[in-house]
Amino acid sequence: TVVLMKASSLKIMDRKLFGAGSSDPYVRLACEGDLAKSTTKQKDLEPTWEEVFTFAAFDERASLSLQMYDHDDIGSDDFMGSVDVPLASLRDKKLVRRSLQLSNDAGEIDVFLCWRTSPHNVAKLPNEVHELVQGQEKYKSQALNELIVCPIRATRLIGVDSHLGGGPKTSDPYVVCDVDGLRMKTSHKQKTCRPEWLEVLKLPVDGYSRASLSVEVWDHNLGKDVFLGKCTVDLAKYEDRKGRRRWRTLTDERGMLD
Repeated sequence: TVVLMKASSLKIMDRKLFGAGSSDPYVRLACEGDLAKSTTKQKDLEPTWEEVFTFAAFDERASLSLQMYDHDDIGSDDFMGSVDVPLASLRDKKLVRRSLQLSNDAGEIDVFLCWRTSPHNVAKLPNEVHELVQGQEKYKSQALNELIVCPIRATRLIGVDSHLGGGPKTSDPYVVCDVDGLRMKTSHKQKTCRPEWLEVLKLPVDGYSRASLSVEVWDHNLGKDVFLGKCTVDLAKYEDRKGRRRWRTLTDERGMLD
């Protein structure tokens, strides 16, 4: 949660022939692919907003980006300055108030910040997964022969599809799970870099100790699909039949998969 309070000592972007110049500032906010924008304050170098923004954020390696712009009626808006706040600095779940210095000596921005657990953003596993995990005790003496994979969601995926109306790029992502050449995939989610699948994939697997699971994320297209990233899981760690839920980093830091 971000409470945008005010800014001070902002840079003059709109200069006049006579009299003091001013700016028409607004703030663009971004966190893990989610975007938001404040209202614009006309001719104000000491603006007050007192506006609240909420982002679904899961990765403490990500940052909250605050970018100050000057609105122009004609032409593109002028970038004034920016500041990034690492989510790791907010991991104690406490509400803090910070005065942040913008780049380019553009001024200072005053915000309240709190990174907390919201029940609205907790993805619940399908009942089938719980039942499968809980029911394994009676099969303890038998050989392992099936792998259950539940792709839950992803965040910070790269966007590869542009849109006619402009705006940030998105993707139509789906997950492919591969064990020794046996492949299964989820459905694809349209126009998002933060998909949620909650789908159960069942792969027949013998010999967990020598097998590995490859999990790939692809962008669906009418033509050729585009590779977005992958991670690999050593199945030897799962021979105890216990289900585990983990966030995994995709190759080249191209996002996170839950």
